[in-house]
Parts: sequence; structure tokens; C-alpha cells
Amino acid sequence: MEEVKLIRNEMKDRVQKLIAQKDTSDGKANLAKLRHGIGKMPGEMPELWDVFFNKMSPELFSKSNEPSMAEWAIYISLTMFALHQQGSTEAVHCEGRSLGSAAADLMEEKTDENRERIMRRFGPVVTAKDMPELSHCIRGLVPLTTLRFGVRADKEGVLLKDFHTVQVTGEKHPEVSYRYYLSDAAFLVALESDDKSLLESIASALQKPVYPLYLGRKSCPPTLPIVLGVKDEDILTALKTEPYLYKNAHRKSVRISYEVTSGGAMVQDIPLSFSQLHRKHGWRMKREELLAVDSNPEHDAFSEL
Repeated sequence: MEEVKLIRNEMKDRVQKLIAQKDTSDGKANLAKLRHGIGKMPGEMPELWDVFFNKMSPELFSKSNEPSMAEWAIYISLTMFALHQQGSTEAVHCEGRSLGSAAADLMEEKTDENRERIMRRFGPVVTAKDMPELSHCIRGLVPLTTLRFGVRADKEGVLLKDFHTVQVTGEKHPEVSYRYYLSDAAFLVALESDDKSLLESIASALQKPVYPLYLGRKSCPPTLPIVLGVKDEDILTALKTEPYLYKNAHRKSVRISYEVTSGGAMVQDIPLSFSQLHRKHGWRMKREELLAVDSNPEHDAFSEL
């Protein structure tokens, strides 16, 4: 129990320091270095020694060539905090909340489907055989909203309106509502993360999906190719340099939209809860601009066939 107390104190001091410095150049650099350490062994990256080992209690150091359980616990916690903090202006750390209590709150979902979804995510964490496997499983708990997101509209598409009918028991006439579709559009989507292995796992999941993929509604499947690759470049460079998905000899510019930490417009579309009773969305900041098309290729009438 004494070791557990030491670990808690170590984590409290380090997280408080990271939160206090998160808006400074040194703080952002430390968080970025910690994110690069995801998937590595404690002590494997020399650039993290100052953040990780500096002023650590001697009782927690490993007595062998392998990292101690205490070192693993602190290392996993710091790197996961850095990943979760990415792109957020507010501190994501909740003082006094444990992983178990957070899981218990999530299990209060009202439907069996939602509870089963939570169990699928937390089950591998409970059954992990060693610390490297635990590190990998915990990484899967960090929401995909920590990814940076950007879109290039190579073809804006046409908005179509259709009607939808529902027959209500006991009613003579069906209820009519409208559904909207974006037809004949082409978008390039880019995701950015310091955790390359996370991007690779997303790419693999999209190429071999468990369920059919669709865009908004099940009647709207995406066209191939779904994944263009994982590349070592930032999101803005990818949006500006990736070959266009749609050729148009008369196009002068395309619209790009990407997430920023300042100098953008606030939009409230980050999913915080998918609960049907308590659906909730958070805020993010995005910027839109027109990207001039450098050269217009010759129009090929048969290129879309």
C-alpha cells in the first residue's frame, strides 16, 4: 500500500505540472514527447527521461534491467494523459477519479447495447496478461476525438431531399418526414495523431470492417478506395498535397476544413456521450479556407466510368 501511495503522489505532482504548463511552449513540447512514447517501454526514449525519471522516488525504480510495475504505472498514466489532452483547451484530468469509478459510471447506461459496448472496451484491460498488453488495451479506451480531423471537398455534391413514411399503429395515414442526402460528392478525409500505431489500427479496421460501412445512412455506402495510406506528414500538408479525387478542368479552388487550437470558429460537434437519453456534444475549433488549384488537368469524360 505504501508503494501505491508513492505512485499516486508521483502522478499527482507530474500531472499538475503538465496541466500548469500545457499552454506554454515547454509544456506543449513535453506533451508531444509523451505522446511519441506511446507503445514504447519506460525508459526506452532518452528524450523522456527528464519528464519521466526526474525527481522520482528511489523506492519506485526497478532493481533489474526490466521496468518495475511502478515505472510502468506512471509511464502508462503520463502517456495516456498526454494523448487524451491532445487538442483540448481544458484539462482532461479529473482529480480523485479512478479508472474503476469511471467504468462504473459508464455502466449506468440505460440499454443493454450500450452496456455491452462498454464491456467490450474495458474487458481486454481487465484480462491483460502483462504491462505491455495492458498499455495497448488502455490506449484503446482513449476516445477517437483526440485525433485531429480535416476534410478537403474535391467535389461539394448536390443536396437531395427525399421523403420517409412511417405507419403508426392505430393511425389511418402514415406519418411523412423528410430525409436529406448529399449526392455525387467527393471528400478527402485526414486524421492526425502522434500515435502512428493508432492510425495504422484505424486504417486496418476500415479496410477490414466488422460491419458494412456507410456515410450517415445505411443506404449511402462509400466508394473505394476507403484508405489511401498512413503518411508521415501533418494534416494541412496532406490536405494540400494529396492528389485530387475528382478531376475538373474548370475548377479554380477547393474548400478545406481542419481543426486548430486558435484562430478558428467554434463548433459543437464532438461526441461526449452517445446515450439516447443523455446525448452530449463538446466544442472544438476549426478553420476553413479555399485552396487554389495549381493546375487543371484535361477533362476526361470517361474517368468516372
